[in-house]
Amino acid sequence: MQQELARRLRECEREIGDLELKYRMTFAEFAEAWESNEIPDKWSHQVERDYMIWEGLEAEKRKWLSLLKRTPSRGS
Repeated sequence: MQQELARRLRECEREIGDLELKYRMTFAEFAEAWESNEIPDKWSHQVERDYMIWEGLEAEKRKWLSLLKRTPSRGS
């Protein structure tokens, strides 16, 4: 179980990393820039879609981390 959770967390982190490279910032920075209207073409389909996906990935990452913390390791 723990290995599967860790795999899902790594996949989530990889996708987040792809977006961080694409926009050259973290999601927190992106969200702040979004609110400040600093994101070029913020209402374009691609940028808006990236925002929604990124936001979901950040929530998913928190979920996998939380589940991992509560899952006993094999040695326990």
